[in-house]
Amino acid sequence: MNQQTIQNLFDDSVKKIHQDQNLSFSVSSPSVNQFNELRKDAGWGEMAVALAQFSLINSIFHIGIYSDVALLAYGRVIGDGALFFIFKI
Repeated sequence: MNQQTIQNLFDDSVKKIHQDQNLSFSVSSPSVNQFNELRKDAGWGEMAVALAQFSLINSIFHIGIYSDVALLAYGRVIGDGALFFIFKI
């Protein structure tokens, strides 16, 4: 699935449901601060900055939904680089 296909799915689903919000998506890694804020909002607590940064850098694929600059939702693909890959929200 390429970025244009993801953009089309996003436009056809998320944006149609939430037309009153300025939503966008990104396939780039969020900042450590954005990642930790989302974790805190979800009740998962913050990670140490170095651990969060290492985790984000070593993720294979990122997708985030933003309202302006606020990260609302985030998922990433993690794996061993050979056989196993997991989509983690």
